[in-house]
Amino acid sequence: MSKEIKGSKPKKKSQFAEVMKRYFKNKLAAASLIILLILILIAIFGPLIAPYDYREMNGQLMFAKPSLEHPFGADKMGRDLLSRIIIGSRFSLGLGFLGVAVSLVFGALFGSIAGFFGQVADNIVMRVLDIIQAIPGILLAMTISTALGGGFINTVIALSVGAIPSNARMLRAMILAIRKAEYVEAADSINCSKFRIIVKHILPNAFSPVLVGAAMGIGGTIGQAAALSFVGLGIQPPDPEWGALLADGRNYITTYPHLLIFPGIMIGLISLIACLIADGLRDATDPRLKQ
Repeated sequence: MSKEIKGSKPKKKSQFAEVMKRYFKNKLAAASLIILLILILIAIFGPLIAPYDYREMNGQLMFAKPSLEHPFGADKMGRDLLSRIIIGSRFSLGLGFLGVAVSLVFGALFGSIAGFFGQVADNIVMRVLDIIQAIPGILLAMTISTALGGGFINTVIALSVGAIPSNARMLRAMILAIRKAEYVEAADSINCSKFRIIVKHILPNAFSPVLVGAAMGIGGTIGQAAALSFVGLGIQPPDPEWGALLADGRNYITTYPHLLIFPGIMIGLISLIACLIADGLRDATDPRLKQ
C-alpha cells in the first residue's frame, strides 16, 4: 500500500534551491565560495584570531623576515604583518562588499525607473549615467575621495558611484525585456501599484545578471580600494588596509619584498575568488542549463 496521501503532489523546489544545487556542482566555484566565507569569518573575528596586537611596535623586530613566530614577518616598525593583514581584511572586504551593495541599490533604483517608466524618465536617467560613465572609474573614485577626504565611509561613496551606471544599464535592459510579460500585465490589470509591480514581479526576474555582475565587482572594488589607499586617498594609516600595507612597503621592494608579497597575494586571491564565484553564478542562473 502506498504511503503517499492520495492526491498529494511532491513539493517543488524553490528557484533559489535549484540555483544553489547547480552552483555547487561546479567544484571550483563551490571551493571559492567556501574560501570567501572563511575570509569573512577571519575578518569578523580578526581581533580574536590575530596572534599579536596589530598596533604593537617592537624595535627588535623591525623588517623581520618570515619565521615560525611571525609567519609573514614584521614591518618597518616591528609590527607583526600577519596580524595587520588579518585586521586589514576587515577594511578591504568591508569596502568591497559595501561598495558593491551601495552601487547595486542605486543601480537598481535608477535602472528600474528608466526601464519601467521609459520615455522622459529613461532619457533623463540614461543621460546622467552617461556623464558618470564617461569618466574612468578609478579617476572618478580618486576625484570623489579627494573632495570628501579619506576614511571608511567616504571611500565607500567614492568606490560605489562609478559602478552605479553599469548596474543600472544592465537592470534596465532586463526590465525592458520582461515588462511586457503576461504576469506583469496581469498584475497591472488588477491595479497593483507601480512600486509593487517593480519590487514583486520585475526585479526578482531581472536580478540574476546583476547578481553575477555584483559578484564580479567585489574583486574590482577591493582592487580600487587598495589603489586609493596606495596613493593616500583611501583608508588612512594606522589602519592596515591591504592597499595601505602595499604603500608602506613599496620603498623596500628589493630589500624586504615580504612587505609587498603577502598583501599583494591577498588582493590577488580575493579578485580570483570573486571571478570564480561570478562564473559559477552565471552558469547556475543560465536558463539554458536548467534542463
